[in-house]
Amino acid sequence: RFSLYFKYNIRCQLFFSIIYFVVKGIFIIRKTIKNRKDKSMKKFVLFYCGVFFSTNIFCNNISQEGKVIITANIYKPITLEKVQDVDFGVIPVGATNVKAAKPGKLKVTSEQDMEELKFTWKDDLGKTYVSIDKPIKVILMPEENLKNNTKLESEITSSLSKGEKALNFNGTIPNVPKGALGKYRGTFTVRAEYKN
Repeated sequence: RFSLYFKYNIRCQLFFSIIYFVVKGIFIIRKTIKNRKDKSMKKFVLFYCGVFFSTNIFCNNISQEGKVIITANIYKPITLEKVQDVDFGVIPVGATNVKAAKPGKLKVTSEQDMEELKFTWKDDLGKTYVSIDKPIKVILMPEENLKNNTKLESEITSSLSKGEKALNFNGTIPNVPKGALGKYRGTFTVRAEYKN
């Protein structure tokens, strides 16, 4: 309400100011016609005309309007469904460059093609998400013997599944240390989002 009152008040003041200048200008012009030799009066008439026209221009441009269109494109949420975990199987102590016995797989459901989605991932012990195009190191910790502090370090890679909306995961364990015994477990998280 204050804003509307303020705008209305300004316009009223400008309106009455213009009327005042017009009326006063008429008297000045009539007086100037009677006394054409008065140069100061002629200068004042020119000044008045300038103020009058500039005031009109200002009043005409004091208020402008512009429209902004708001659009939105609503998609169904992306869903990631685990089909299979990455499994390295039974590994002997001291083994090197161990390949995953079973690759992992995530099924993707979305309204856009896989190429139009943005995928990132990280080891759950880490903090930073990176592009899924880059391999990540996933740390495996003992699942049963909590006194065993020996870690297994794996390198996981990903690829798009051909012919279906899915992500495949494979991996390698470069080295199995001598202190590693029992079942080990590690996890990573995949994040999917629409690019546009």
